Amino acid sequence: MATIKGKVFDASKGFSDNGLVSAIVYVSDADGKLISEDMRVRTDTQGKYSLDVSLSGGKYITAKAPSYESYDTDTMTKAIPSNNSDVNFDFNEWNKGVIVKDEVVVTASRDEYFCKKNGGTWDSEKKQCKKGLKNWQKMLIGLGVLVVVVGGIYLYKKQKK
Repeated sequence: MATIKGKVFDASKGFSDNGLVSAIVYVSDADGKLISEDMRVRTDTQGKYSLDVSLSGGKYITAKAPSYESYDTDTMTKAIPSNNSDVNFDFNEWNKGVIVKDEVVVTASRDEYFCKKNGGTWDSEKKQCKKGLKNWQKMLIGLGVLVVVVGGIYLYKKQKK
């Protein structure tokens, strides 16, 4: 088992110090396809990551970060180095020649892996995570309904007297 660490950033945007937050970094094949759910992390608030990698796993590491020109996700794949050097992803290098517009569109999304990991059900068609109520939430709703019913009966009887 080896640990790969590094940073995901875009030097052209001034993120070389702050990094890209919540980019996904994972071990992959040469085409950027995820090898194992266990070998996947998100970057922290500085764009840094640390990933434990099985030596028998993939030979590549891939980063996904928000796109600058579309709603799609940009990916960048690099070979895992044989030494313990950091693997950094500068999306400025990947986006050479892309014209950045002055307008910024912010979108939020969840992905299937984190949805299922947190007990949700992934709706592929709507690309949404659906979570059912927890038992304590169900009991709280039931208690609220009971209070309303008992209160209604009490007020009804009181008014009849």
